[in-house]
Amino acid sequence: LQMALYDGNGAKKMEFKLDYISASNTVASGYKCMGVSGGDGGMIVGNASNILSATSSLDRNFNSLGYVLTTNSPSTNNGYAPNASYPNWIYDVWYEVTVKGSVFGAAGFGRPLITSVHASPSKTGKNTEVVQDADCEISAPRIMETIKNPKEMVVKAYPNPFENNITVAYISPLDDPADIIVTDVTGRLVESMQSTSGSLNIGADYGPGVYIVIVKQGSLNQMIKIIKNK
Repeated sequence: LQMALYDGNGAKKMEFKLDYISASNTVASGYKCMGVSGGDGGMIVGNASNILSATSSLDRNFNSLGYVLTTNSPSTNNGYAPNASYPNWIYDVWYEVTVKGSVFGAAGFGRPLITSVHASPSKTGKNTEVVQDADCEISAPRIMETIKNPKEMVVKAYPNPFENNITVAYISPLDDPADIIVTDVTGRLVESMQSTSGSLNIGADYGPGVYIVIVKQGSLNQMIKIIKNK
């Protein structure tokens, strides 16, 4: 994956290629993400010393979870139900990199841009995939991984605005079921439901407009605005 990082003024401060997974004799699995220092990785703009760490979903599967599967991912269904033998396997393909904040100077961090992705061999039959630039949204499992021991509720909704369905994902320090309440901007109740999974899809029957989603769990509650375009 090739990524560029910009400061708050829009100036490109770093660009690099991140390795997904490569053979390595430094880890027990025999494979790891080489970041920008091996495999398909490398620096284009900036200094490698400003890269603090890099990993990928397959690196996590092999070296954090101990699932060394070099041919296929664990068998599952269309909903990616957990495989009993590999219950925590990450089916998503993602890359993660941490860089020094000082790279962006007084302007601070601006935004990332994925400039290209090379997938070879690809199981879709295409080794080149079109990248559409969009705001980064975090699914419920990634929120769980990113936020350790949360002290308050966090709610995300994506894609937002939406046209068909929208996913509301939440995480909180409580284990209670969450009540999801949807109103229009006048406060009229549109829909209410309960969730225990940390995420749910809504909006299929909503008309175009602005809605308020309220997530309540025990003594905690958060509100988020969603917009349906058509």
